[in-house]
Amino acid sequence: MSMLQKVTSRLGVAGAVSIFVFLTLFTLSNARAQVNPVYKRMVRNGWNYSSIKSHPRFTATELNSDYLRILGYTNATIAHLEKAGIDIKNIYKNRIFNKKIWTVLSDCIVVGTVSKITYFPRGRPLYDGLASVRVDTFLENSYDLPKGNISVLQGSGPIGPHLVSTVYGMPSLSPGEHVILFLTASGLVFDAAVNNNTRLYKKLTNSPKIYFKILAKYDVQSGKVVSNKRKENLANVTDTIQSVLNLTNHSVLINR
Repeated sequence: MSMLQKVTSRLGVAGAVSIFVFLTLFTLSNARAQVNPVYKRMVRNGWNYSSIKSHPRFTATELNSDYLRILGYTNATIAHLEKAGIDIKNIYKNRIFNKKIWTVLSDCIVVGTVSKITYFPRGRPLYDGLASVRVDTFLENSYDLPKGNISVLQGSGPIGPHLVSTVYGMPSLSPGEHVILFLTASGLVFDAAVNNNTRLYKKLTNSPKIYFKILAKYDVQSGKVVSNKRKENLANVTDTIQSVLNLTNHSVLINR
């Protein structure tokens, strides 16, 4: 008697079919996760979703360690960057960041224009809007994305017919803005897991599509980068970003 016949005889046809459907869906879910480039990269860097789920509460030190590990950083690389004047070992305690730190923490940096924003129904945890950003230039492109539109989740959302609320400390976008965006896809997955948002986590990891969250946003106006009413030449800013990328990508210590 075959295994299928044994299962059918014990559970009946309906029970056997239920088990078959469950196993099929489970297999397909894992297969989808395996093709998601963000998830694959995180696992390669030591990501373990089960350990996150079983962890009741994180200290700032633990958040630092786990977050930096999924970006590919080790104690050696963190020390290496610190010698170069880039201190990222206490990112969950620090409140002052600069372009160098944002560059190190990003897995995608773009110069582009916000095409449109779609708002979700209110009440969704973490994120209420999805921005489509047309990329003019990739300054960092960890996932080898083609030029075109990328998807960026944001915390702002409508609270009335003509009102949109923004989340303090979380950059928001508006259609037509020309910007430099420091983005992270792995950080978005990390947030969903740590905040126990299972629905968002599954959406992010079970699809080949990549979604990003904003680490930092700088407006670009007439070839100038505007930040806190200060203006810098766009070329100077991109040179700073490139110098940090050269430091990280060319170092034998780093695994990104």
